[in-house]
Amino acid sequence: MTASRDPTQAEMLRAVLDHALSQVHVAIPGVIVAYNLAEQKADIQPQVKGVLKTQGEDEITELPVIPNVPIQMIGGGDYFVSMPHAVGDTGLLVICSSSIDKWKDQGGVVEPFDTSSHRLADAVFLPGVRSFNAPLADANATDMVMGKTGAMQITFKDSADELHLGAATDFVGLAAKMEAGLQNIVNAITNAVVGAADGGALYKTNMIVILNNPVTSVAAAKVKAE
Repeated sequence: MTASRDPTQAEMLRAVLDHALSQVHVAIPGVIVAYNLAEQKADIQPQVKGVLKTQGEDEITELPVIPNVPIQMIGGGDYFVSMPHAVGDTGLLVICSSSIDKWKDQGGVVEPFDTSSHRLADAVFLPGVRSFNAPLADANATDMVMGKTGAMQITFKDSADELHLGAATDFVGLAAKMEAGLQNIVNAITNAVVGAADGGALYKTNMIVILNNPVTSVAAAKVKAE
């Protein structure tokens, strides 16, 4: 029979440290369960359970939903990219080292509400991080793409230095070029010579020449659409 022994001071300190560290949160995947567009905040469910270390055994529990989490809105200066965040969107919860309660309400440089550190309640959410079993279906290996999965997309073609709208097949027409081309046709028709007493034969000949004359291209050089 193996005799039991008292833990050493080092083992007790290690146990206390492990217990304390198990309550320190840094970053964890999460999913939106409710979204407030007006204030750009969400309720986020952490997607990895927490482990509370004790002297006995590790206690694994589901972490609670974190309410009123600020969501990252991509932007800089006066430029931004806005997306309709929805329930079910996944991302990364980043846990701030100090209380951000005052900052969420006031912005600017503020004092922490209290001296707590690395609380789940002090999280911000970075949308877009996905698990390996739910990758982005329309990810592109060579070009930048913006749009909706399975729907309208804008592709910035690196190889051709072009912008494609949807399943682009042809260059779009430019208004100024189209107007100029149509005006040239109108001018040609207006200025066509009409022969006297020939029953319109000369005019018909002139029209055929005009209509068979290739019109200068009205296509854009960089933008294609379907």
